[in-house]
Amino acid sequence: MHLTVLGASRQIYVEANRILWATNTFSFSDGVTMKDFMKIRNAHQKRLIHNLRFDMHVSYTEEKKWNSSLNMALFRSLTGLQTLRLKITYDMGKDLWDTTKDRFVQQNSEFQGLRELSILPLTSAELVIRTSSDPYANFPRVSWQKGLWQQPDMDQRAKKIRQLLLNPQGVDIYAQRQDERNKPLY
Repeated sequence: MHLTVLGASRQIYVEANRILWATNTFSFSDGVTMKDFMKIRNAHQKRLIHNLRFDMHVSYTEEKKWNSSLNMALFRSLTGLQTLRLKITYDMGKDLWDTTKDRFVQQNSEFQGLRELSILPLTSAELVIRTSSDPYANFPRVSWQKGLWQQPDMDQRAKKIRQLLLNPQGVDIYAQRQDERNKPLY
């Protein structure tokens, strides 16, 4: 459908607008652009979005940008979201990830935003996990061959994230997590 048809009449706009938002897949390669796009959508448009695709590059800086963009206010507005497609490219070798993942896990920061997506009624989550062509481009003293991610490692990570996203108890887990955060420390 050509977008100019939406301007033909109010009736066509009302009827075709739903088709525009419900049948397209909205794709984003960075969290800031996604956040800006969602800011200018009204509540009705957000509820009609059924399909999202994120092309995420995981490095120290990019992960923070995605986590700040993937927030609860946004997720609560995407009540019609059914399908999420993720392409995650790790911009660090497996050995570097293995040495830093404990820090991420302890801080509960790895894809915190994706964890919160589990409150949505997703029916499908498709994941592709890859590594950048040269995960050691910024680390010239590290052997490129030493720490390559193997396909089973990538498949295991994809399975873990898919289970997280499609968790039927996502709403309950979120409520419990919020209760724990709101408890006094003393």
